[in-house]
Amino acid sequence: MQISASLNLVRQVFLDSQAAATPEALALPHLPPHTLLPEIFERQAAALAAVQAALPEKGWVELAEDTAGIDYIVSVNNAGEYEISDSSGIPFKNIQPALKLGDPDAPALIVNRLTHLAKYQTTSELDNADTDSPLSGKLTVEWLGTSDRFETGDVIPPKAQLTPFADPNRPVVKGNDYVFLSIRNDSQKVLNVVALNLAADWSIEQILPATELFLTLEPGRTKVVPLRPMLEGEGDAVENVVKVFATVDQANFRPLELPSLDQPLISKTGTRSLQSLSPLETLFAAIDDEQPKTRKLTVAASPSTEWTTKQVTLTIKRQ
Repeated sequence: MQISASLNLVRQVFLDSQAAATPEALALPHLPPHTLLPEIFERQAAALAAVQAALPEKGWVELAEDTAGIDYIVSVNNAGEYEISDSSGIPFKNIQPALKLGDPDAPALIVNRLTHLAKYQTTSELDNADTDSPLSGKLTVEWLGTSDRFETGDVIPPKAQLTPFADPNRPVVKGNDYVFLSIRNDSQKVLNVVALNLAADWSIEQILPATELFLTLEPGRTKVVPLRPMLEGEGDAVENVVKVFATVDQANFRPLELPSLDQPLISKTGTRSLQSLSPLETLFAAIDDEQPKTRKLTVAASPSTEWTTKQVTLTIKRQ
């Protein structure tokens, strides 16, 4: 049996035109939500039209025809800046620097950011939904605890010597402390394991293994990985996701890597022909493409008995 990885590649963008503040609203200490100062309102239509004009004909994002099923909302704010929000209208965090309405490069940069977010979200949503697969539930991934004394090269301490989390369901680590990730193969097969870090700056990096394509894990064996997360930029805390994949066959997960937001997107698949790629790598190549060849990814991601994934979340806070 094969399970097709059903993923929407082309994401829907809604350009949100907001109302001008009334004289009564302007007299209030704070403007009501979704209203603009008169001088910003006058610039709104042209600013949003410029974003619409910058959208490619066949790209990762397209203009939504209505508000149903939208993925991203682009609007302007009263600081004279563009904003990108999720489908519920909450602005995304760590979308910096702000892009001003008067910047001629801003519309194209907004589209680049939307494309980046679409690729990031696609990898985040990648999953094997086949609960009948013999690998379903056979990959155990968990955070064991933290240490402020561990140094690179030290023997990895047992869990009993680590500082436990105050809330195991919402693990928190202080920046520059070490946190320990446990990956266990509970299946009867040898698995090739990869861990990707989906960071708060919208980058995706393979953190295990750092240089090889994958780590081989025998049945019943556990790999404990020390990681030293750092909190950079503004804010007192950020949330990172570590997504672990395990496959029976060999696969190159590097095409799923992304730089931080606003950095150029460079193809990792390169000139390799699709015929030389495994079924799972063909899926990765589709995500890596500069321009999606299909609106919805229905390529069989590999026989569903041969791969699985599990992800865990970690909050990183300042000292």
